[in-house]
Amino acid sequence: PAMAEALEQMLIRGLLLAQPHNYSAALQGSRALADSQPAYLLRACQFMRSHAAEEIGIEAVEKVAGVSRLKLYEAFRRHLQTSPMAWLRHYRLQGVQQALAHPDAQTSVSATALAWGFNHLGRFASAYASAYDELPSQTLARARQAAGG
Repeated sequence: PAMAEALEQMLIRGLLLAQPHNYSAALQGSRALADSQPAYLLRACQFMRSHAAEEIGIEAVEKVAGVSRLKLYEAFRRHLQTSPMAWLRHYRLQGVQQALAHPDAQTSVSATALAWGFNHLGRFASAYASAYDELPSQTLARARQAAGG
């Protein structure tokens, strides 16, 4: 039974990695990240993902990672080509963009931005426009138009 279970797990992993599907990129990306990034960097990123809607200071990220601020910044620069707080802002922007691109009837730009931890709506709109070459309201309007017609 133990051998059959191991064989079954190996077969499932092989199929998931070999056959293209909706989650192929995520699986490949997470596997590559886990193989190449230090554990403290993975802990920091997971913490920021889990608490993205909250006020997160660099001190909290340092504490969770268990390394100094300098070491944390070096790891982010080396492995992710950004700083910890820029990585968090990008992660939040992706979350807002996904929510606005797939809205329900109650979705609003300001409520979505606030839910993702953006407390200054003017700075949020500017960062969003820089990242996606359109205002958040344009993303929402385009998604609603596509859903309605």
